[in-house]
Amino acid sequence: MSATLTRPNVFAAIGVRTGETIPAAIMADYARTAMFSLCDGPPVTTQKLTGSIEERLSPLIRFRSRAIETFFANEDTEDELSPVKQAVDDLVEIGDFVSIGNGYHYPAPPRIVTLDPRTAFVIGGAPGRYLGPHFDVDTSRPTVARLAALPLSPGLPRQNLESWLGAPNIELKEWSHGQLHAPLEQANIAADEWEVATFRDSAPWAKATQLTDLRPTYICREPRENVNGSRKFIARFERKGGVFTAIAVRPISNVDCRRLIHGQKLTLGINRRVFAVEHGVFFAIRLSRYSLPEVLRLLKALCHDWTLLESGQLEFLISAALRDSTRNFLTRYAMHLPHSAP
Repeated sequence: MSATLTRPNVFAAIGVRTGETIPAAIMADYARTAMFSLCDGPPVTTQKLTGSIEERLSPLIRFRSRAIETFFANEDTEDELSPVKQAVDDLVEIGDFVSIGNGYHYPAPPRIVTLDPRTAFVIGGAPGRYLGPHFDVDTSRPTVARLAALPLSPGLPRQNLESWLGAPNIELKEWSHGQLHAPLEQANIAADEWEVATFRDSAPWAKATQLTDLRPTYICREPRENVNGSRKFIARFERKGGVFTAIAVRPISNVDCRRLIHGQKLTLGINRRVFAVEHGVFFAIRLSRYSLPEVLRLLKALCHDWTLLESGQLEFLISAALRDSTRNFLTRYAMHLPHSAP
């Protein structure tokens, strides 16, 4: 005789309270387990992987939402992004899964990434119970990227923190200085509509034509009509006879543009306070989804859960025990996290 599934059964099964969602860290564990069960052959398709995750979670939730209440709802919420696919994307982003394109993935080999003298990430696609005792995964603090307390066995495979983050392998201020002083290509482009970075949060871009004393180089963008986004450049300008022109340019990617802006803020001594809101044994911080990529990747790895808000900000829910590690990392990028909630 089969038992009737009730709300308390569901909540107890996945360790959350009514009204909550299944945390991203828990979804990540389901995804690793599913990948490990499928990876004895060729790379695994996204469809096959997400189907296996859903099979393991069923019948706990409807798969258009991580919200527990949707299991008991009368209608599906078809407009929400599948959290199962998001769990796969999260593990690709932090390096547990490797995407080879066309919807195919395989589990990455295990390695250690040291965050600070006390804490390391255990990166790799295998579930924790298959990693072996030498990796010593900390299961008391569920995070999207699994943690381990240092020291660990010296013979374990390791990856440099900057390499794992996808960040330049030199200090950000030095990298930015090199980018701004690298050679530009000669040009003659009308720049009346171009904008330059101001390094202010309230008005991050200003019309280039408003510049008075022209510096050797600027971080700038060229807005384009009827097209999302804009092209980014490092440029040198000239004003002659009432005509404002870009006389030398070098195109840069959106990611490098964001890095350059943060690097210049560091050089100029512009600091930003990141506010934390306490949630019991967790604290939450919010940053723009267009913040420095390595900062967002680190916070996603450290978090127990994350949410994309309607404002376009990302909110990360992080264990209070990891506040010092989070603060020390953010300080490297002139982003200061208080010791306690303001």
